[in-house]
Parts: sequence; C-alpha cells; structure tokens
Amino acid sequence: MAVTVTRTELVAGAALLLITAVAAVRIAMVDRPPLRPLSVEGLAIPAEAIGSGQTLVRETQWRAPADVYVMGWSYSLGAPAIVAEIVLKHGDTVLFVGPHGQSQAQNPGLLPAGTGYRLPGNEVLTLRLTIQNTGPPGQTFGDQALVYFVPVAGN
Repeated sequence: MAVTVTRTELVAGAALLLITAVAAVRIAMVDRPPLRPLSVEGLAIPAEAIGSGQTLVRETQWRAPADVYVMGWSYSLGAPAIVAEIVLKHGDTVLFVGPHGQSQAQNPGLLPAGTGYRLPGNEVLTLRLTIQNTGPPGQTFGDQALVYFVPVAGN
C-alpha cells in the first residue's frame, strides 16, 4: 500500500509544523518586564575647615522635577578622624542613614526589589551631614551622595 502526498498537502503540513513550533517556543519563553530608566542625581556638601572637638551639621537639597520613586543611594565621606552620620530624608521621613565606617555591604543602600519611596514632584530631598572632629584641626573633605530614582510616569 503506497501513500501518495500531493505538493499542496506537503506545503500545508510544513506550514502547520512551523506554526506549532513557533507557538511552542512562544509559550515556553518567559515574558520579562521592560527595564526601567534609572536616573542618578548627585548631591555634594563642600569641604570646610573643622576644629578639634568641633561638631558641624551641613545640609544640601535636591528638588525632584516630577514625581519619582527613590530606589536607593550611595555615599562617600572624606575625613578619617571624625565621627559622622549622613542622612537622606524627605521632610521628617528618613530614607537612608549611613554612619562613617559602615561596611561596604551597606553602601550603596537599595530598597527591596519592586519597591521605592514616592517623592512628589517639586518636593525637596535633603542630604544632612553631621560631623564631630575627634582629631586635630583640619578639613572635612566634604561629602558626596548619589540618589537613584525612576520616574513615576510609566512605572
């Protein structure tokens, strides 16, 4: 018993196999969400002279141009002979705290995946540096911090 297949049946069978293969691959692939556009804003407190035993409190601010989700931060403290605390806050809400000598595992600090702190547009984010000099008179060498955020629109 011989089976004969026409050219049309062969093309239709091949097309059916191709569609089935594409459907199987498409179902097997996991859809990944698109990457969010991460932005970075730099804040700096300039260096200044500090006397022995003196305590300084300095602040700088950043105003968000639109509603954003703050995702994290990283910071750098300059002076070695100081006791310092650096705080990133919105109003009375403290988002991040970084003491001098903190382990590198905690710098940068990031909020858990899928979360963020919503900072309304045109509101101020404050970076506060408190320094107590425990060594001889010298320089504070300032402070720098990076704030990581994404726009609320589209996320």
